[in-house]
Amino acid sequence: MVSLPSPSLAQEAVIEVQADRRLHRLSPYLTGACLEDVNRQVYGGLYSQMLFGESFQEPAPAPAPQGFTAYGGRWTVRGDELHFSGTAGDKLVSDFPPFADGEVGVEIFIADARWWNVGLIVRVTNAGMGADRFDGYEVALNSAAQNLRLGRHRQNWEPIKDTPCTVPVGRWVELVVRLQGRTIEALLDGQSIVRHNDGLATLPAGRVGLRAFQTEARYRNLWVKIDGQTHRPNFAAPAAGAPEVSGMWRPVRTGSAQGLWQLEHQRPFAGRQSQRLTFLAGEGAVGIENQGLNRWGLGFVKARPYEGLLWARAEQPTSLTVALESRDGSAVYASQPLNLKGGDWERVTFNLTPKTGDPAGRFTVRLHRPGSVCLGNAFLQPGAWGRFKGLPVRRDVAQALVDQGITVLRYGGSMINHPEYRWKNMVGPRDRRPPYRGTWYPHASNGWGFWTSWISARRPGSWPSQPSTWTKRRRTWPTF
Repeated sequence: MVSLPSPSLAQEAVIEVQADRRLHRLSPYLTGACLEDVNRQVYGGLYSQMLFGESFQEPAPAPAPQGFTAYGGRWTVRGDELHFSGTAGDKLVSDFPPFADGEVGVEIFIADARWWNVGLIVRVTNAGMGADRFDGYEVALNSAAQNLRLGRHRQNWEPIKDTPCTVPVGRWVELVVRLQGRTIEALLDGQSIVRHNDGLATLPAGRVGLRAFQTEARYRNLWVKIDGQTHRPNFAAPAAGAPEVSGMWRPVRTGSAQGLWQLEHQRPFAGRQSQRLTFLAGEGAVGIENQGLNRWGLGFVKARPYEGLLWARAEQPTSLTVALESRDGSAVYASQPLNLKGGDWERVTFNLTPKTGDPAGRFTVRLHRPGSVCLGNAFLQPGAWGRFKGLPVRRDVAQALVDQGITVLRYGGSMINHPEYRWKNMVGPRDRRPPYRGTWYPHASNGWGFWTSWISARRPGSWPSQPSTWTKRRRTWPTF
Protein backbone atom coordinates (compact mmCIF):
# COMPACT_ATOMS: atom_id res chain seq x y z
CA MET A 1 0.00 0.00 0.00
CA VAL A 2 1.22 3.52 -0.81
CA SER A 3 -0.16 6.54 1.04
CA LEU A 4 0.40 10.27 0.56
CA PRO A 5 -0.39 12.79 3.33
CA SER A 6 -2.48 15.83 2.51
CA PRO A 7 -0.33 18.72 1.23
CA SER A 8 -2.11 20.98 3.71
CA LEU A 9 -0.72 18.95 6.63
CA ALA A 10 2.91 18.75 5.61
CA GLN A 11 5.43 20.87 3.76
CA GLU A 12 7.26 17.86 2.29
CA ALA A 13 5.68 14.89 0.54
CA VAL A 14 6.13 11.56 2.31
CA ILE A 15 5.61 8.20 0.60
CA GLU A 16 4.87 5.27 2.89
CA VAL A 17 5.12 1.78 1.40
CA GLN A 18 3.55 -1.15 3.26
CA ALA A 19 4.71 -4.10 1.20
CA ASP A 20 3.05 -6.66 3.48
CA ARG A 21 -0.48 -5.42 2.69
CA ARG A 22 -2.16 -6.43 -0.57
CA LEU A 23 -5.20 -4.35 -1.39
CA HIS A 24 -5.96 -5.48 -4.95
CA ARG A 25 -4.86 -8.01 -7.51
CA LEU A 26 -3.38 -6.35 -10.63
CA SER A 27 -4.29 -7.57 -14.07
CA PRO A 28 -1.40 -8.98 -16.12
CA TYR A 29 -2.48 -6.58 -18.85
CA LEU A 30 -1.23 -3.65 -16.83
CA THR A 31 2.34 -4.47 -17.81
CA GLY A 32 2.60 -2.33 -20.87
CA ALA A 33 4.49 0.18 -22.93
CA CYS A 34 3.48 3.13 -25.05
CA LEU A 35 4.54 3.45 -28.67
CA GLU A 36 3.73 6.87 -30.10
CA ASP A 37 3.75 7.64 -33.77
CA VAL A 38 6.83 9.83 -33.50
CA ASN A 39 10.06 9.37 -35.39
CA ARG A 40 12.32 8.17 -32.58
CA GLN A 41 9.97 5.39 -31.54
CA VAL A 42 9.08 4.14 -35.01
CA TYR A 43 11.84 5.10 -37.43
CA GLY A 44 15.15 4.28 -35.80
CA GLY A 45 13.16 2.26 -33.26
CA LEU A 46 10.63 -0.53 -33.76
CA TYR A 47 10.16 -0.20 -37.54
CA SER A 48 12.61 -2.19 -39.66
CA GLN A 49 12.95 0.65 -42.19
CA MET A 50 16.48 1.99 -41.72
CA LEU A 51 16.16 5.10 -43.89
CA PHE A 52 14.58 8.31 -42.68
CA GLY A 53 13.15 10.63 -45.30
CA GLU A 54 12.37 7.72 -47.62
CA SER A 55 9.76 9.65 -49.64
CA PHE A 56 12.00 12.70 -50.25
CA GLN A 57 9.30 15.02 -48.88
CA GLU A 58 11.57 17.12 -46.67
CA PRO A 59 12.53 20.45 -48.25
CA ALA A 60 16.14 21.09 -49.09
CA PRO A 61 17.96 22.71 -46.17
CA ALA A 62 18.95 26.29 -46.73
CA PRO A 63 22.71 26.56 -47.30
CA ALA A 64 24.57 27.78 -44.23
CA PRO A 65 26.40 31.12 -44.25
CA GLN A 66 29.99 30.86 -45.41
CA GLY A 67 32.27 29.65 -42.64
CA PHE A 68 29.49 27.91 -40.70
CA THR A 69 27.81 24.51 -40.53
CA ALA A 70 24.06 24.33 -39.96
CA TYR A 71 22.40 21.56 -37.99
CA GLY A 72 18.78 22.25 -38.84
CA GLY A 73 16.89 25.44 -39.57
CA ARG A 74 17.26 28.20 -42.13
CA TRP A 75 19.99 30.77 -41.45
CA THR A 76 19.55 33.72 -43.80
CA VAL A 77 21.97 36.64 -44.13
CA ARG A 78 20.21 40.00 -44.49
CA GLY A 79 22.70 42.83 -44.62
CA ASP A 80 24.81 42.57 -41.47
CA GLU A 81 22.19 40.47 -39.69
CA LEU A 82 21.59 36.73 -39.48
CA HIS A 83 17.94 35.64 -39.33
CA PHE A 84 16.99 32.18 -38.09
CA SER A 85 13.78 30.25 -38.68
CA GLY A 86 13.29 26.61 -37.84
CA THR A 87 12.49 24.31 -34.96
CA ALA A 88 13.50 24.40 -31.32
CA GLY A 89 17.11 23.33 -30.86
CA ASP A 90 18.44 23.99 -34.37
CA LYS A 91 22.00 25.30 -34.26
CA LEU A 92 24.70 26.93 -36.37
CA VAL A 93 28.35 26.16 -35.57
CA SER A 94 31.24 28.33 -36.73
CA ASP A 95 34.20 26.79 -38.58
CA PHE A 96 36.47 29.00 -36.44
CA PRO A 97 39.13 26.74 -34.86
CA PRO A 98 38.31 25.17 -31.48
CA PHE A 99 39.55 26.91 -28.33
CA ALA A 100 39.21 26.41 -24.58
CA ASP A 101 39.86 29.83 -23.04
CA GLY A 102 38.72 33.18 -24.40
CA GLU A 103 35.64 35.34 -24.91
CA VAL A 104 32.70 35.14 -27.30
CA GLY A 105 30.13 37.83 -27.94
CA VAL A 106 27.09 38.40 -30.15
CA GLU A 107 24.23 40.87 -30.38
CA ILE A 108 20.71 39.42 -30.24
CA PHE A 109 17.48 41.21 -31.10
CA ILE A 110 14.75 40.16 -28.67
CA ALA A 111 11.60 40.86 -30.67
CA ASP A 112 8.96 39.35 -28.43
CA ALA A 113 8.39 39.09 -24.69
CA ARG A 114 7.27 35.49 -25.23
CA TRP A 115 10.60 34.36 -26.70
CA TRP A 116 12.32 31.47 -25.01
CA ASN A 117 16.00 30.58 -25.09
CA VAL A 118 18.11 32.37 -27.70
CA GLY A 119 21.85 32.58 -27.33
CA LEU A 120 25.32 31.13 -27.73
CA ILE A 121 26.81 27.65 -27.49
CA VAL A 122 30.51 27.36 -26.67
CA ARG A 123 33.13 24.61 -26.46
CA VAL A 124 31.03 22.75 -29.01
CA THR A 125 32.14 19.28 -30.15
CA ASN A 126 30.43 16.23 -31.68
CA ALA A 127 27.62 18.32 -33.18
CA GLY A 128 24.88 16.69 -35.24
CA MET A 129 21.23 16.93 -36.19
CA GLY A 130 18.90 16.98 -33.19
CA ALA A 131 18.13 19.46 -30.42
CA ASP A 132 20.65 18.06 -27.92
CA ARG A 133 23.01 16.42 -30.37
CA PHE A 134 26.23 18.12 -29.32
CA ASP A 135 28.63 18.55 -26.43
CA GLY A 136 29.05 22.08 -25.15
CA TYR A 137 27.73 24.84 -22.91
CA GLU A 138 24.57 26.75 -23.69
CA VAL A 139 24.16 30.38 -22.58
CA ALA A 140 20.74 31.71 -23.55
CA LEU A 141 18.39 34.61 -22.89
CA ASN A 142 14.76 33.92 -22.01
CA SER A 143 12.54 36.98 -22.28
CA ALA A 144 9.43 35.00 -21.29
CA ALA A 145 10.94 33.97 -17.96
CA GLN A 146 13.23 37.03 -17.68
CA ASN A 147 16.34 35.02 -16.94
CA LEU A 148 19.65 33.86 -18.35
CA ARG A 149 20.04 30.12 -18.70
CA LEU A 150 23.34 28.28 -18.31
CA GLY A 151 23.43 24.61 -19.13
CA ARG A 152 25.66 21.78 -20.24
CA HIS A 153 25.09 19.42 -23.16
CA ARG A 154 26.73 16.02 -23.43
CA GLN A 155 24.42 14.66 -26.10
CA ASN A 156 21.72 15.54 -23.56
CA TRP A 157 20.54 18.50 -21.49
CA GLU A 158 22.04 19.18 -18.06
CA PRO A 159 20.73 22.43 -16.54
CA ILE A 160 23.26 24.31 -14.41
CA LYS A 161 21.49 27.51 -13.40
CA ASP A 162 18.72 29.91 -14.43
CA THR A 163 19.61 33.40 -13.18
CA PRO A 164 16.89 36.07 -12.98
CA CYS A 165 17.77 39.20 -14.91
CA THR A 166 16.15 41.86 -17.04
CA VAL A 167 16.00 40.75 -20.66
CA PRO A 168 15.04 43.85 -22.70
CA VAL A 169 12.50 43.43 -25.49
CA GLY A 170 12.41 45.35 -28.76
CA ARG A 171 16.09 46.22 -29.02
CA TRP A 172 19.52 44.71 -29.58
CA VAL A 173 21.37 43.35 -26.55
CA GLU A 174 24.91 42.00 -26.32
CA LEU A 175 25.53 38.58 -24.79
CA VAL A 176 29.14 37.79 -23.86
CA VAL A 177 30.61 34.53 -22.54
CA ARG A 178 34.02 34.36 -20.87
CA LEU A 179 35.81 31.01 -20.60
CA GLN A 180 38.82 30.44 -18.36
CA GLY A 181 39.74 26.94 -17.27
CA ARG A 182 36.84 25.50 -15.28
CA THR A 183 35.06 28.84 -15.01
CA ILE A 184 32.39 30.20 -17.32
CA GLU A 185 30.91 33.69 -16.96
CA ALA A 186 28.00 35.27 -18.84
CA LEU A 187 27.44 39.01 -19.25
CA LEU A 188 24.43 40.88 -20.63
CA ASP A 189 25.08 44.39 -21.94
CA GLY A 190 28.31 44.51 -19.95
CA GLN A 191 26.81 43.36 -16.64
CA SER A 192 27.92 40.05 -15.17
CA ILE A 193 24.85 37.82 -14.68
CA VAL A 194 26.33 34.49 -13.65
CA ARG A 195 29.77 33.05 -12.93
CA HIS A 196 30.11 29.29 -12.53
CA ASN A 197 32.93 26.84 -11.79
CA ASP A 198 32.10 23.55 -13.49
CA GLY A 199 34.67 21.54 -11.57
CA LEU A 200 35.30 18.00 -12.79
CA ALA A 201 32.47 18.28 -15.33
CA THR A 202 34.33 20.99 -17.28
CA LEU A 203 34.12 20.46 -21.01
CA PRO A 204 37.20 20.55 -23.27
CA ALA A 205 38.02 22.95 -26.08
CA GLY A 206 35.48 23.33 -28.85
CA ARG A 207 33.91 25.63 -31.38
CA VAL A 208 31.40 28.45 -30.96
CA GLY A 209 27.89 28.52 -32.33
CA LEU A 210 24.37 29.95 -32.18
CA ARG A 211 21.28 28.12 -30.95
CA ALA A 212 17.63 29.05 -30.53
CA PHE A 213 15.12 26.90 -28.70
CA GLN A 214 12.21 28.46 -30.59
CA THR A 215 11.16 29.12 -34.17
CA GLU A 216 12.94 32.42 -34.95
CA ALA A 217 15.82 34.64 -33.88
CA ARG A 218 18.07 37.50 -35.08
CA TYR A 219 21.82 37.93 -34.55
CA ARG A 220 24.60 40.31 -35.58
CA ASN A 221 28.23 41.19 -34.72
CA LEU A 222 29.57 37.82 -33.64
CA TRP A 223 33.12 38.00 -32.33
CA VAL A 224 35.74 35.80 -30.64
CA LYS A 225 38.63 37.06 -28.50
CA ILE A 226 41.63 34.82 -27.80
CA ASP A 227 44.92 35.92 -26.20
CA GLY A 228 43.90 39.54 -26.58
CA GLN A 229 43.21 39.29 -30.31
CA THR A 230 39.66 39.76 -31.59
CA HIS A 231 38.35 37.76 -34.56
CA ARG A 232 35.05 38.46 -36.32
CA PRO A 233 33.46 35.49 -38.13
CA ASN A 234 31.29 37.58 -40.43
CA PHE A 235 27.89 36.43 -41.59
CA ALA A 236 28.30 36.06 -45.35
CA ALA A 237 25.68 34.62 -47.70
CA PRO A 238 26.45 31.14 -49.05
CA ALA A 239 27.81 30.68 -52.53
CA ALA A 240 25.18 30.34 -55.25
CA GLY A 241 24.35 27.05 -56.95
CA ALA A 242 24.15 24.80 -53.89
CA PRO A 243 22.69 21.32 -54.54
CA GLU A 244 18.95 21.02 -53.90
CA VAL A 245 18.60 17.77 -51.96
CA SER A 246 15.74 16.62 -49.74
CA GLY A 247 16.51 17.41 -46.11
CA MET A 248 17.39 13.96 -44.73
CA TRP A 249 19.70 13.19 -47.66
CA ARG A 250 23.00 14.75 -48.72
CA PRO A 251 24.72 15.06 -52.13
CA VAL A 252 27.80 12.96 -52.90
CA ARG A 253 30.28 13.42 -55.73
CA THR A 254 33.54 11.68 -56.60
CA GLY A 255 36.30 12.38 -59.10
CA SER A 256 35.75 15.12 -61.64
CA ALA A 257 32.06 14.31 -62.08
CA GLN A 258 29.72 17.27 -62.46
CA GLY A 259 26.17 16.86 -61.27
CA LEU A 260 22.85 18.54 -60.71
CA TRP A 261 20.55 17.89 -57.75
CA GLN A 262 16.97 19.17 -57.90
CA LEU A 263 13.64 18.67 -56.15
CA GLU A 264 11.08 17.93 -58.83
CA HIS A 265 7.44 18.89 -58.30
CA GLN A 266 6.06 17.67 -61.64
CA ARG A 267 4.82 14.07 -61.66
CA PRO A 268 6.09 13.27 -58.14
CA PHE A 269 5.92 9.66 -57.06
CA ALA A 270 4.16 10.60 -53.83
CA GLY A 271 3.29 13.78 -51.99
CA ARG A 272 4.53 17.05 -53.41
CA GLN A 273 8.01 16.27 -54.70
CA SER A 274 10.62 13.71 -55.74
CA GLN A 275 14.41 13.88 -55.97
CA ARG A 276 16.06 14.48 -59.36
CA LEU A 277 19.69 13.40 -59.79
CA THR A 278 21.66 14.21 -62.95
CA PHE A 279 25.21 13.28 -64.03
CA LEU A 280 26.35 16.01 -66.42
CA ALA A 281 29.97 15.30 -67.32
CA GLY A 282 33.34 14.15 -66.05
CA GLU A 283 34.65 10.98 -64.42
CA GLY A 284 33.51 9.47 -61.15
CA ALA A 285 29.99 9.49 -59.74
CA VAL A 286 27.25 11.76 -58.45
CA GLY A 287 24.56 10.69 -56.00
CA ILE A 288 22.88 11.10 -52.65
CA GLU A 289 23.31 9.44 -49.27
CA ASN A 290 21.12 8.75 -46.22
CA GLN A 291 22.27 8.10 -42.65
CA GLY A 292 18.93 7.30 -41.03
CA LEU A 293 17.05 9.06 -38.24
CA ASN A 294 18.57 12.47 -37.52
CA ARG A 295 21.56 11.29 -39.58
CA TRP A 296 22.89 9.33 -36.62
CA GLY A 297 24.20 6.57 -38.90
CA LEU A 298 23.01 3.15 -40.07
CA GLY A 299 24.14 0.05 -38.19
CA PHE A 300 25.46 -2.74 -40.44
CA VAL A 301 26.30 -6.27 -39.26
CA LYS A 302 29.09 -8.04 -41.10
CA ALA A 303 28.04 -10.80 -43.51
CA ARG A 304 24.33 -10.31 -42.77
CA PRO A 305 22.03 -9.59 -45.74
CA TYR A 306 20.01 -6.40 -46.10
CA GLU A 307 17.20 -5.96 -48.58
CA GLY A 308 15.49 -2.97 -50.08
CA LEU A 309 13.73 -1.34 -52.97
CA LEU A 310 13.87 1.87 -54.93
CA TRP A 311 11.21 3.63 -56.96
CA ALA A 312 12.83 5.54 -59.81
CA ARG A 313 11.92 7.13 -63.14
CA ALA A 314 14.26 7.85 -66.05
CA GLU A 315 13.43 9.22 -69.47
CA GLN A 316 16.01 6.92 -71.07
CA PRO A 317 17.41 3.49 -70.08
CA THR A 318 19.71 4.23 -67.16
CA SER A 319 21.96 2.33 -64.80
CA LEU A 320 22.52 3.40 -61.19
CA THR A 321 24.17 1.83 -58.15
CA VAL A 322 23.04 1.39 -54.54
CA ALA A 323 25.60 0.76 -51.81
CA LEU A 324 26.28 0.44 -48.10
CA GLU A 325 29.25 2.59 -47.11
CA SER A 326 31.12 4.11 -44.21
CA ARG A 327 29.85 7.47 -42.96
CA ASP A 328 32.37 9.44 -45.02
CA GLY A 329 32.16 7.17 -48.06
CA SER A 330 35.81 6.13 -47.87
CA ALA A 331 34.85 2.44 -47.59
CA VAL A 332 32.24 0.56 -49.63
CA TYR A 333 30.88 -2.50 -47.81
CA ALA A 334 28.46 -3.72 -50.50
CA SER A 335 27.05 -2.44 -53.78
CA GLN A 336 24.66 -3.51 -56.53
CA PRO A 337 23.91 -2.02 -59.98
CA LEU A 338 20.26 -1.40 -60.88
CA ASN A 339 18.99 -1.03 -64.44
CA LEU A 340 16.02 1.12 -65.41
CA LYS A 341 14.14 0.55 -68.65
CA GLY A 342 13.14 4.19 -68.96
CA GLY A 343 9.70 5.74 -69.20
CA ASP A 344 7.41 5.62 -66.17
CA TRP A 345 8.10 4.90 -62.50
CA GLU A 346 9.83 1.54 -61.90
CA ARG A 347 10.15 -0.49 -58.71
CA VAL A 348 13.55 -2.16 -58.45
CA THR A 349 14.70 -4.37 -55.57
CA PHE A 350 18.16 -5.14 -54.27
CA ASN A 351 20.08 -7.24 -51.74
CA LEU A 352 23.26 -6.05 -50.07
CA THR A 353 25.56 -8.02 -47.72
CA PRO A 354 28.26 -5.86 -46.12
CA LYS A 355 31.74 -7.36 -45.92
CA THR A 356 32.45 -5.23 -42.84
CA GLY A 357 30.32 -4.22 -39.86
CA ASP A 358 29.79 -0.57 -39.01
CA PRO A 359 27.61 0.98 -36.25
CA ALA A 360 27.17 4.26 -38.15
CA GLY A 361 27.32 3.87 -41.91
CA ARG A 362 25.30 5.26 -44.81
CA PHE A 363 23.23 4.18 -47.83
CA THR A 364 23.99 5.73 -51.22
CA VAL A 365 22.40 5.95 -54.66
CA ARG A 366 24.81 6.93 -57.44
CA LEU A 367 25.03 7.54 -61.17
CA HIS A 368 28.41 6.56 -62.67
CA ARG A 369 27.86 7.87 -66.20
CA PRO A 370 25.94 10.76 -67.80
CA GLY A 371 22.22 10.45 -67.35
CA SER A 372 19.33 11.58 -65.21
CA VAL A 373 16.97 9.81 -62.81
CA CYS A 374 14.13 10.88 -60.52
CA LEU A 375 13.87 9.05 -57.17
CA GLY A 376 10.50 8.62 -55.47
CA ASN A 377 10.94 6.20 -52.56
CA ALA A 378 13.78 4.23 -50.97
CA PHE A 379 13.54 1.37 -48.48
CA LEU A 380 16.24 -0.57 -46.64
CA GLN A 381 15.81 -3.18 -43.90
CA PRO A 382 17.64 -6.16 -42.38
CA GLY A 383 16.93 -9.55 -43.90
CA ALA A 384 14.81 -12.13 -42.09
CA TRP A 385 17.62 -12.58 -39.55
CA GLY A 386 16.99 -9.10 -38.14
CA ARG A 387 13.18 -8.97 -38.24
CA PHE A 388 10.57 -10.22 -35.80
CA LYS A 389 8.44 -13.09 -37.14
CA GLY A 390 8.70 -11.89 -40.73
CA LEU A 391 7.20 -8.49 -39.93
CA PRO A 392 8.63 -5.05 -40.76
CA VAL A 393 9.71 -4.93 -37.11
CA ARG A 394 13.21 -5.00 -35.68
CA ARG A 395 13.87 -8.33 -33.98
CA ASP A 396 16.07 -6.90 -31.21
CA VAL A 397 13.56 -4.25 -30.13
CA ALA A 398 10.53 -6.54 -30.33
CA GLN A 399 12.29 -9.36 -28.49
CA ALA A 400 13.30 -6.94 -25.75
CA LEU A 401 9.63 -6.03 -25.26
CA VAL A 402 8.67 -9.69 -25.10
CA ASP A 403 11.49 -10.46 -22.65
CA GLN A 404 10.30 -7.63 -20.41
CA GLY A 405 6.94 -9.33 -20.09
CA ILE A 406 5.08 -6.57 -21.91
CA THR A 407 1.44 -7.60 -22.32
CA VAL A 408 -0.06 -4.39 -23.72
CA LEU A 409 1.35 -2.00 -26.29
CA ARG A 410 -0.50 1.29 -26.49
CA TYR A 411 -0.19 2.97 -29.86
CA GLY A 412 -0.95 6.56 -28.97
CA GLY A 413 -0.30 10.10 -30.00
CA SER A 414 -2.24 12.99 -31.47
CA MET A 415 -1.69 11.98 -35.11
CA ILE A 416 -5.41 11.11 -35.36
CA ASN A 417 -6.13 14.85 -35.35
CA HIS A 418 -4.89 15.11 -38.93
CA PRO A 419 -7.24 14.35 -41.82
CA GLU A 420 -4.62 12.38 -43.78
CA TYR A 421 -4.13 9.93 -40.90
CA ARG A 422 -6.73 7.32 -41.92
CA TRP A 423 -6.62 3.55 -42.14
CA LYS A 424 -7.35 3.67 -45.87
CA ASN A 425 -3.96 5.34 -46.34
CA MET A 426 -2.23 2.61 -44.33
CA VAL A 427 -3.04 -0.45 -46.44
CA GLY A 428 -1.29 -1.89 -49.44
CA PRO A 429 2.45 -1.77 -50.14
CA ARG A 430 4.19 0.48 -47.64
CA ASP A 431 6.20 2.21 -50.35
CA ARG A 432 2.99 3.29 -52.12
CA ARG A 433 1.28 4.94 -49.16
CA PRO A 434 0.88 8.73 -49.20
CA PRO A 435 2.87 10.94 -46.81
CA TYR A 436 1.02 13.28 -44.48
CA ARG A 437 1.61 16.28 -42.24
CA GLY A 438 1.78 14.90 -38.71
CA THR A 439 1.66 16.52 -35.30
CA TRP A 440 5.26 15.74 -34.46
CA TYR A 441 6.75 15.76 -37.95
CA PRO A 442 5.46 17.71 -40.96
CA HIS A 443 6.74 15.15 -43.49
CA ALA A 444 5.47 11.94 -41.89
CA SER A 445 5.08 8.68 -43.77
CA ASN A 446 2.43 5.97 -43.58
CA GLY A 447 5.09 3.32 -44.11
CA TRP A 448 4.45 2.33 -40.52
CA GLY A 449 0.79 2.72 -39.68
CA PHE A 450 -1.98 1.73 -37.35
CA TRP A 451 -2.43 -1.69 -38.97
CA THR A 452 1.30 -2.44 -38.77
CA SER A 453 1.20 -1.93 -35.02
CA TRP A 454 -1.94 -4.05 -34.67
CA ILE A 455 -0.71 -6.95 -36.84
CA SER A 456 2.64 -6.94 -35.01
CA ALA A 457 0.80 -7.34 -31.74
CA ARG A 458 -1.32 -10.23 -33.05
CA ARG A 459 1.56 -12.55 -33.89
CA PRO A 460 2.12 -15.47 -31.47
CA GLY A 461 4.68 -14.65 -28.83
CA SER A 462 3.97 -10.98 -29.17
CA TRP A 463 1.69 -8.70 -27.17
CA PRO A 464 -1.89 -7.40 -27.41
CA SER A 465 -2.17 -3.86 -28.70
CA GLN A 466 -4.72 -1.18 -27.82
CA PRO A 467 -4.50 1.60 -30.39
CA SER A 468 -5.63 4.75 -28.62
CA THR A 469 -6.94 5.91 -31.99
CA TRP A 470 -9.98 3.72 -31.40
CA THR A 471 -10.90 5.64 -28.28
CA LYS A 472 -10.61 9.15 -29.66
CA ARG A 473 -13.23 9.56 -32.37
CA ARG A 474 -15.70 6.71 -32.12
CA ARG A 475 -18.16 8.34 -34.50
CA THR A 476 -15.52 8.34 -37.23
CA TRP A 477 -14.54 4.66 -36.93
CA PRO A 478 -16.06 3.66 -40.29
CA THR A 479 -14.15 6.36 -42.16
CA PHE A 480 -11.03 6.41 -40.00
